[in-house]
Amino acid sequence: VVTGCGLSATEAWSVVVGGRDINNCGEYGVVVGGVSHCLSGAKAFIGGGCQNCVFSDFSTSGGGLNNEVNQNTDYSTIGGGSGNKIYTGTAGSNNQCSTIAGGAANIICCTGASIGGGGSNQILNGSYGTIAGGYANKVCGCGPYSFIGGGHSNCVTSNCSSIVGGTSNVVDNSCSAIAGGHDNTNS
Repeated sequence: VVTGCGLSATEAWSVVVGGRDINNCGEYGVVVGGVSHCLSGAKAFIGGGCQNCVFSDFSTSGGGLNNEVNQNTDYSTIGGGSGNKIYTGTAGSNNQCSTIAGGAANIICCTGASIGGGGSNQILNGSYGTIAGGYANKVCGCGPYSFIGGGHSNCVTSNCSSIVGGTSNVVDNSCSAIAGGHDNTNS
């Protein structure tokens, strides 16, 4: 512990550098500034912000507000933003190597997925899927290796499929795509 108020670094080689009300109980974990953080992942990092939590090993929250990297999501990163979450999958399965770069209220619950930004985007069962941005887009059902570029309220539920943009588009067929538009369905 270097300086601050209400700081705690309780495990071997854990470090807190400044801030207030920070609990670092991750072995070799580092928290650099901010307020009300919790870190318990080994070799994990929180860069600043407020109320960020990292509970998984080798994982990072760069900053922002109220972001969480949950247990069993090792090697995952939230760059910033607000209310972004990387969760463990069904039945406590390990979901590793996922990234949320920023945005607000984005959620990942699978392995190797990425959300670039935007708001309220979700990758729920689409391992190695990507949502670049937009609002309220979803990769769910059985959608591994799928992609949504942006737009609003688009949904991919099948594997190896994509929606480039638009609003309220749905892809239910494997290896299918919708380039854009409104209220299109590929099933």
